[in-house]
Amino acid sequence: YKRQYQKVPTNITEQYAKACLKLGLIYQDQEKLDKAANIFSKVPKHIPEHYALGQFSLGIVYDMQGNLAKAITAWQNVPESVTESYAWAQYHLGIALYETQGQLDKIIKAWKNVPESVTEPYGLAQFNLGAVYEEQGQINQAIEIFENIPKDSQEAYDLAQLNLQRIYQEQNEQILPS
Repeated sequence: YKRQYQKVPTNITEQYAKACLKLGLIYQDQEKLDKAANIFSKVPKHIPEHYALGQFSLGIVYDMQGNLAKAITAWQNVPESVTESYAWAQYHLGIALYETQGQLDKIIKAWKNVPESVTEPYGLAQFNLGAVYEEQGQINQAIEIFENIPKDSQEAYDLAQLNLQRIYQEQNEQILPS
């Protein structure tokens, strides 16, 4: 049935976009990453919802291949108007920038761009942002971010609570005489 997807005419754009996404996921699941990347890159740009998902998925495939430069480009192509795909793309973009470039201004911008309305990536991005601030010695900013991670983002919230407990304990140890 893969051949059927490949023969869908491009003038039937919505169906074509959906077929590209499905076929790309099939190839990705089969670890045929070059084929998956090729198909995801064919999702038409003029259908923002599908294009966003195609670019996000393309970034994931490039990341799986170890090509973070191309992954970063793909995630930067996800339109902000498609909130959920954009949120996850910004979250992954921050991680990729952190791993490759260490440019804190770009990393912080990516994680601050994750919309609060998409709870899971927002909470994870906020947690990572707090961790970056803590790593940089900006403890008060880290505390503020950790304290404001929504409970709806359970994993990030739990991790933030552990970090807060550790930070407060370290601060108390510094205040108390030996």
